[in-house]
Amino acid sequence: MDCMRILTNRQLNSSAKLVYLALCERTRREAKQGAAGAFIIYPELELGQALSLSRNTVVNAMQQLKKAGFVKQVKGCGTPAQLYLNDYMNTFGGYQNEF
Repeated sequence: MDCMRILTNRQLNSSAKLVYLALCERTRREAKQGAAGAFIIYPELELGQALSLSRNTVVNAMQQLKKAGFVKQVKGCGTPAQLYLNDYMNTFGGYQNEF
């Protein structure tokens, strides 16, 4: 399964699909290695600006992605949230990320 498979997911709206593809691209370029595997940091405001979406649209899209199992968000105390992309990293990261 790759990033493009999300386009056929009927549970997600177009904003969620767009956000996921942007997260895939960021993961491909800037993934960091953590205890639970590779992750990225992409603040909601920055993501919204990059995609010309409002913060509320990005928040709703992230909720859809989390509910569908595509993204796991780990919030730190005083640190930015770490985003783990399950399907992307299973395919391209070389490890199994169990949510």
